[in-house]
Amino acid sequence: MIVTVTLNAALDITYVVEGGVRPGATHRVRSVAERAGGKGVNTARVLASLGEPVLALGLTGGASGAALLAELDTAGIPHRFTPVAGSTRRTVAVVAQPLPGATPDTGHPGDAAGGTSGFGQPGPQAPDPDRHNPAGHNAPTHDGTADETSGLGQPGPQTPDPDRHNPAGHNAPTHGGADTEVTGFWEPGPEVSDGEWELFLAEFRAVVRDGVRAVVLAGSLPPGVPRDAYAQLVRLAADAGAPTLVDADADALREALAARPALVKPNAEEAARALGDEAPCGPDVPGALARRLVAAGAGAAVVSAGAAGLVAWWDGRMLAAAPPRVVVGNPTGAGDAASAALALALMRGSAPEDALAHAVALSAAAVAAPLAGDVDAQVLAELEPLVTARPLS
Repeated sequence: MIVTVTLNAALDITYVVEGGVRPGATHRVRSVAERAGGKGVNTARVLASLGEPVLALGLTGGASGAALLAELDTAGIPHRFTPVAGSTRRTVAVVAQPLPGATPDTGHPGDAAGGTSGFGQPGPQAPDPDRHNPAGHNAPTHDGTADETSGLGQPGPQTPDPDRHNPAGHNAPTHGGADTEVTGFWEPGPEVSDGEWELFLAEFRAVVRDGVRAVVLAGSLPPGVPRDAYAQLVRLAADAGAPTLVDADADALREALAARPALVKPNAEEAARALGDEAPCGPDVPGALARRLVAAGAGAAVVSAGAAGLVAWWDGRMLAAAPPRVVVGNPTGAGDAASAALALALMRGSAPEDALAHAVALSAAAVAAPLAGDVDAQVLAELEPLVTARPLS
């Protein structure tokens, strides 16, 4: 069984509004959708869709937390969240529906602003509140980096990924043409008390001792959780014989490295922040960062290389893998799908080449699905035999 941990989960809410958000105006919502969100939750959803035994852990509270758990029950995703007094945060994405009689402007693939997520040229998109704030909830626009994803394909309109530092990768579906506008509103995570954190640690310790074969620690840390939280969890998992994958940023990742996780999976900007560097640039940067992450304590490191896919320093070798073709869609949860593939590799003891190729194929299949945490089975079947990892000098 694989365990995923989402300490700052969110209830993702999507509003479809005619004409989008207009400051000072009253808006009539045409449709509403709710879904459990967060990086670890998305990874658990992917694993469950593949038929793999998985258990989602995390912190949740209030009415929004109850709704999150109910949605996981409906989706058939096993979970054991620790209750907290505060309310699970909500992330709201407002998707603009074209006004009646409006002529869509399909534009050109490269015209949109926002971050590429490493998937080629994006359509317009909402901000990513998880890029720089470990509590999640600043709102830069995907900050122009290669995203957390694996550089697979070309996104159309999409919602934000509140999970670059905050485990709440938003699950709004893609809508309309290339000019679709999505506006994001992110609530702060709940304040977690020392006692609540100790309860979670006790729950985690009990779970990992029960035959767990791999652990995924993903996303940001909510207020009150110690910044070495992932380091604590890595050590507890190691004591139980379970390898750990960490997908985090800045202090959370930096602290985790000291505990020597089996694998880390940041993008280039997150890796640079964890290592205390300025914003990285250049084609050789992902590989250099991966090597330094291993020198800092990781057993292996996989770093997003934007359109070039994934680069890894693993078993003393530099490897790279990229998709064989562009995949158009929503890259929001592609990085979480890559985490699912890499966790499976840790559990099975797969060769690094096979692990990297599966991560790229599964990420591309996630881009083709409309919601984070979903995978297009046909795209996966098409691409998986075509993706191979190659050595880099």
